[in-house]
Amino acid sequence: MDRDTERPIVLRKKFEKYITFKESGRYRNLFPEWAFKVLVFTTTEERIESLQQITTSDDIWFCTMEEFLREQLNHAHWFSLRGFYALSAVSKKKV
Repeated sequence: MDRDTERPIVLRKKFEKYITFKESGRYRNLFPEWAFKVLVFTTTEERIESLQQITTSDDIWFCTMEEFLREQLNHAHWFSLRGFYALSAVSKKKV
């Protein structure tokens, strides 16, 4: 989530860490069947344009919250249409 409060250099470093994680093979080891994608929610289309200038990765996608909420879709449907997989936020129960 980007609320347009950080300078682009800070976000570029974060994006570089995401790509390093993917390229290291660690993501593939943890989630061998799932594609690697990072979805960044931000404030405006103009902000998206500026953020797209600081990364060349096709694995980092951008959208505004307004765009995301435009239609009443459950998140699993929206993400699956765009090739994302939602990971469960619920931790496993201890046995």
